[in-house]
Amino acid sequence: MKTALCAIGLAISAALIPIAAQAASDQNENVPLLTLGLGGFDQNAFWASSKGRHKSVEGRIEYRFGTSLIPFLEPVTTMRPWLGADVNTDAGLWTGGGFLLDFTFGNFVVTPSVGVGLWSRGNSKDLGYPVEFRTTLEGGYRFDDQSRLTVFYSHKSNAGFSDDNHGVDSFGLSYHIPVSKLF
Repeated sequence: MKTALCAIGLAISAALIPIAAQAASDQNENVPLLTLGLGGFDQNAFWASSKGRHKSVEGRIEYRFGTSLIPFLEPVTTMRPWLGADVNTDAGLWTGGGFLLDFTFGNFVVTPSVGVGLWSRGNSKDLGYPVEFRTTLEGGYRFDDQSRLTVFYSHKSNAGFSDDNHGVDSFGLSYHIPVSKLF
């Protein structure tokens, strides 16, 4: 079932490319962002079972660079690096980084991202391996000052590097602040 959801997510992302190509190129402004998020850890809106879950509150912070890594994609999307950390109320900590794609549709933005990082369990869920991959899908509204309010869904997994590959799902709300507004 998870494979089917991943395939559906990829198909939706691929379908967004031609739609995003029609968006005005000035919508893809590359400003560095500080992201603050709050949500549920080991919460799964898609499967009903809560067996074996370590539900807790998750906070996240990210720095999203303003540099587009592949400038020729800018009429459609921007690809940018990010660094971040997720911590939950059971002292679980994930730190890592990766890449994201920003698709804009007027003031609306859809951002899939992928990253790799290190997991420290604390009293939280055993994810089976210290190296964990994080995939995230966000959608929300970008304000005129380039700040954003988005909802996110993310999944962390060790991608089979260990026989124990429990994975964990999180979802919540994020606010993205242009770094230039902070200083």
